[in-house]
Order: sequence, then C-alpha cells, then structure tokens
Amino acid sequence: MSYQILPNWDCGDQMYAYQALQISCKAILTNKNYNQNWITSCNNVLATYAHTDRKAREIIEQNFSPYLVRYDDKVEGLFTGYYAPAISGSLYRNEEYSVPIYKTPNNLVQKKTKSGTQYGRIVKGKLVPYYTREEISNNNYLSKKDVIAWVGSRIERTFLQIQGSGRIELTNGETILVGYDSQNGHPYRPIGRYLLENKLIPREEITMQSIKKWLYDHPQHANKVLNYDPSFVFFRVLSHSNPIGAQGVPLTPSYSIAIDNNYYQYGTPVWLSTSYQTPEQKFQKLDRLLIAQDTGGAINGPIRGDIFWGNGELAEYYAGHMKHPGTMFVLLPKSNEFRLTQTNIT
Repeated sequence: MSYQILPNWDCGDQMYAYQALQISCKAILTNKNYNQNWITSCNNVLATYAHTDRKAREIIEQNFSPYLVRYDDKVEGLFTGYYAPAISGSLYRNEEYSVPIYKTPNNLVQKKTKSGTQYGRIVKGKLVPYYTREEISNNNYLSKKDVIAWVGSRIERTFLQIQGSGRIELTNGETILVGYDSQNGHPYRPIGRYLLENKLIPREEITMQSIKKWLYDHPQHANKVLNYDPSFVFFRVLSHSNPIGAQGVPLTPSYSIAIDNNYYQYGTPVWLSTSYQTPEQKFQKLDRLLIAQDTGGAINGPIRGDIFWGNGELAEYYAGHMKHPGTMFVLLPKSNEFRLTQTNIT
C-alpha cells in the first residue's frame, strides 16, 4: 500500500512520533519476541536523527509499510483519550486525606495461563478470586504498609485508576508520580455505562467531566456507582517525568497510543485518522502518527485505541471529550509477515 493512501500523510508532524518510536525501539532491541525485520528497522531508526517531519517521513517510509486495518469487513472503530491526572494527597492519613492509593499487596497472586493472567489469592492451598473494589473499599483487608499515599476521595482514586497513572501532589510540596502495576483480576465495567443504563445522564452528555460531576453532586449514591466496577488497580511509584506505558517506556503526550496487545506488538507505529473536540466545542480533524506503547482494560479489538494526551487541564479536556469513530493504519517493518486473527489488513 502506498503512503499516499494515508490521509494527510505528507503534512503530518511525524518528528515527535519518530522520537517516541526511537524510545520504543530501544526496548524492542532487548526483547526476544520481535523478529529480525523489527530489529533491522529499529536499528535503522536509532541510527538516524530526524530533525524535521520530512526527514522522519523519509526514514519511516524506507523501513515500514502501511496497512489499513479491516475487521469483519469494517474499517471504522472507536478512539478515545486518557491523561495523567494530578490530585492532592498526603503521605499520612488524616481527616482530609483518608482514601488509600495502594501498591500491589503481597498476597496478590498472578498466575500465567494460556488464556492470559489469572489474579487471585491463596486460601487453604487454592487460588480464589481476589477482593473486589467494594470489598477493598469497605474492609480493612490491606494494611498500611501497602499504601503509597492517601487522597481525599474515592472518586479521585477511581479516575486515577481509570487513567492508569497520575501525579499525587503532597502537602509538603513534593509530587509522587504513580503508574499502573497490577490489578485484582476482576473485569473492568465502565461506570458511565451504569449511569446511561439507569438514565442518570443522557447519552449525548456523557463525558468524563459529566460523570465526575454527577458523582460529586450525588454523594449518597456515589459509592454504589463506583462499586459497579469490580476491578481495582494497584500502583507503583515512577521515577520518570511521564507515565510508563505497558511497553515499559515513558509515554509521549499526544504521540503515544494504547492498543489491544492481543493484536499488535508494542512499538508499532499507527497512523490514526479521527477527530477530537476543542474547549471551544469545535471538532478538529486528527490525522497523526502515534506509537503503540500502552494498553488498557477497555481497549479491546483491532480497530480501537486510546490516545495519551499528557497532563494538565487541556489534556484532561481532550481526554474527557474524546469518543470518536476513526480508521487506523499500522506501519510494519518491511518484509514482515504479519497476521491478525479474524482481521484483514489490506
């Protein structure tokens, strides 16, 4: 397939995505799950500095071939966004900050199986399901040694878990960057679905911001809604300036994308053609090269992605208001034989 098929390829800002690709390539070269075509392409990418978009396009075109992703005879999928929230917190529990942000507890067992990873705890020699969100929130099953920091609201903790990473701004002026480490193994159920099904927020008004506002406006019902999602995320403290994605590399704001890693290898360049909403409530076309460096519990299917927008109020707005259809092209190392189960790439 020619690169001219990619919408607006010749006027894209590929230089920043190229820099993110170089970060991924360093990880790929240390991973035995990538074939020789990936190794060759990544060596070429790392050996060449791209100081302009044109140079980045040139190197990418020399080393990768684009493929339109088609699934069940459809080329359109759903694309959303996420960001790294900043919330106030403390290293010590007090009246204002009483909700714990947990690290992975010692009694959480992660067992690799052919169908994926099983999570649970050992009871009388048997692996049983780990505690649900409601059980963790309502009982003292985890100890203080499992706490990274304390925040002021279960609502803020839940949204931190949904985003997968964020900053905790401490009362002493310091900041802790935390990122996803593990989870309790229960399936993710979006609380927005509960609000829609119970007709608490109209479908056309559902955004991350409207969901959060509803929860704060209805404190007597908030915990019931939050507990609709039984999944629970555990965090680790990060030392980088940006959150770490599932590939194990720092994410690049606006140029990293979370994908379903059942279909794509981390580090895969993705040309995405979709749209996003600005604070002026205008829809802007988004044709951009992004690098697959993360995944998430709600990212399922071959035409599905979640753009990392970074941190701050603007990133929060973009992430909270993005839920748009789009098409995607994957860029694969040349001569790479690539197959997707039940998926056609043309």
